[in-house]
Amino acid sequence: MAASQSASYDFQGFSIHISQAAIEALKKLQNKEINYVQLSIGKNLETIELESSETVNLTDIPGRVPEDHFRYHVYLFKHTHEGDYMESVVFITSVADNAPPKEKLNHSGRLREDLTRVIENGLGMEFAKRITVYDGKEITEEFLYDEVHPKKTIVRK
Repeated sequence: MAASQSASYDFQGFSIHISQAAIEALKKLQNKEINYVQLSIGKNLETIELESSETVNLTDIPGRVPEDHFRYHVYLFKHTHEGDYMESVVFITSVADNAPPKEKLNHSGRLREDLTRVIENGLGMEFAKRITVYDGKEITEEFLYDEVHPKKTIVRK
């Protein structure tokens, strides 16, 4: 990927660089022009880059999860809950055991948290759920539904 323009976002003590293409794609998702954005840690290990942005079927997402790199996926999950149509934005981190060592060192809970805060605070996008997966095959409609709407367990004494 060619070097791209990026913007630096500073919020309450954390800073992160996000490519302009990634910001534009996230805005398109927010405006419901597309339903999926995939982001990566740039080769310089300092910038969040856009990998892809488009409208996809949920069943296609597992095949888009690389086994050799960390990725961040933002997906507009359209579903029905208790009879009501809903649209929930889900942030998914896919963790790759086979990622390059430098990428593993730079991928941390802090980077993910900073990125989600920038998207939520800077772009005004609210995540219904933040999820981490270790295999793309985990991303199914049932899995996302259960994450967004956890089953309530009643404990009786």
